[in-house]
Amino acid sequence: MEIIRMARDLAKAIQQDERYQRLIKAGAANDKNEKLQSMIEEFNSLRQEINNELMKGSGKDQEKLASCDQKLKSLYGEIMETPEMAEYNAAKGELETLLNFIGQLMSAAANGEDPETFEVRESSCGGSCSSCGGCQ
Repeated sequence: MEIIRMARDLAKAIQQDERYQRLIKAGAANDKNEKLQSMIEEFNSLRQEINNELMKGSGKDQEKLASCDQKLKSLYGEIMETPEMAEYNAAKGELETLLNFIGQLMSAAANGEDPETFEVRESSCGGSCSSCGGCQ
């Protein structure tokens, strides 16, 4: 089908776009940063420790949970403040904006709107897809 070929060509073009390339480079920089990787590993370990404690039901140690939760939040803040993670999140946001626009454009065209005059619509996403009627 010609339309599928065109979609594949669009996907290839997205992978050549500077926003996609920026995200790939930022991800590689994160992977190379040993200190950041160590913090992420510790974060995941703490998260697992919290999950294990929560599985104990009524026998869970509230002090341990509170301590782990505090450490988890602090570590998360440190991770997010690293220049590499800040760059990654910025790059990811730019690519998501592009993909959101493309998705809106395709939906609008499928609903009969003129693709040449379509303008992006701001969405008010609350972050939870469970109650979502679809991205607008």
